[in-house]
Amino acid sequence: MGNFPRKPPSIPVRLTYCFLADFVAAPIVRALDRTGHLEPLLRKWSEKRERHAIAKNPFRGYVPGEQDVFVMTYAKSGTNWVLQIV
Repeated sequence: MGNFPRKPPSIPVRLTYCFLADFVAAPIVRALDRTGHLEPLLRKWSEKRERHAIAKNPFRGYVPGEQDVFVMTYAKSGTNWVLQIV
């Protein structure tokens, strides 16, 4: 399984998550949807997340040139081999 097997949360933690999801979050989301506030709120969160991703992007000022080569492979499918070939 690997060096760091994942342990599931304890039963009280799982019950708390279920309670919060079913009896707190779901009614709030339904109420926001009925009043028409859910879509603008989700749009605002999405725009904020997109702005954050753009600001954090290390390639934001990068312009590819003719000499640049991009090598893309699936994980564990011979990435180093492909890089050596290229």
